[in-house]
Amino acid sequence: MKPADIEELKKGGVVKIKEKDMFSVWVKAACDNMDAVKLRKVAEIAEKYARGMILFTSRQFPIIPFVHIKNILTVKDELGDGEPIVTVPRSLKEDGHKILSLKQVEGYYKVIIERC
Repeated sequence: MKPADIEELKKGGVVKIKEKDMFSVWVKAACDNMDAVKLRKVAEIAEKYARGMILFTSRQFPIIPFVHIKNILTVKDELGDGEPIVTVPRSLKEDGHKILSLKQVEGYYKVIIERC
């Protein structure tokens, strides 16, 4: 794998570790929270494609270490691109809008923005 490819993976939360062809995959968490269903999914993925281990950062974000290079895309697909509540506000901010309020209401989110 070329250094440029590794740099591109880093942008998606995949970090090369010392062991040959092994990576750690950082798991996105909506608003720094993860429900039991998502946590079980992360555990299943860790058992299936890694060594069954999950690490947590100081901010309690889960990381799946020891994912072989051949499984990275599969793991990323199974984890998904991220919850909409993470990706939508991020894309709004990137477009220059300001998030005024974000609340979860009965299974959906209410987002109030100020347009740029």
